[in-house]
Amino acid sequence: MILAGEAFNTPQLLMLSGIGPADHLRSKGIDVRLDLPVGKNLQDRYEVGVVNRMNFDHWEVLAGARFARGDPQYEQWASRRQGVYATNGAVLAVIKRSISTQPLPDLFCFALLGLFRGYFPNYSKLFPAHLNYLTWAILKAHTLNRAGEVTLRSPDPLDPPDINFHYFEEGTDKNGEDLNAVVDGIKFVRTMTARLK
Repeated sequence: MILAGEAFNTPQLLMLSGIGPADHLRSKGIDVRLDLPVGKNLQDRYEVGVVNRMNFDHWEVLAGARFARGDPQYEQWASRRQGVYATNGAVLAVIKRSISTQPLPDLFCFALLGLFRGYFPNYSKLFPAHLNYLTWAILKAHTLNRAGEVTLRSPDPLDPPDINFHYFEEGTDKNGEDLNAVVDGIKFVRTMTARLK
């Protein structure tokens, strides 16, 4: 049997089983079965939002939206499988290189009709309360940082692990190329919305 829990919980399971950095396991009272760099080399893309409040009450396609059963958008989706609720929420997306020497496009920028400040408990409740926002999400792919790590908070398997991506100056991208790319993405999306405010 193979038991896996993706990027965060697989290292947690291994460490709870005694497989991982010996000093870290001992500090949590876990017997070491195998001393390995489990939880190291965690990689992630950067994600930054640029939030714009528009000078009108709501987007036309969101008139009456409550993001719940019975609102006009739900009825459109339920009867014809069309409209806002039949989409992933993005109204525009751009894939581009942060600098011309990038071998592959490294920025994915997409616009959402709504207030999105990131993921946190109940983040989606912001959408029906703020129908006059446009958020650009900027995702940086092909990052150079490999310094992230997953460690244990405690030997309790129900206790979530500690996750630290060691972004930017804490990471392994010593020349700041990842940060420069994210800044380029922010500047780019600001030009896209400059005339809308």
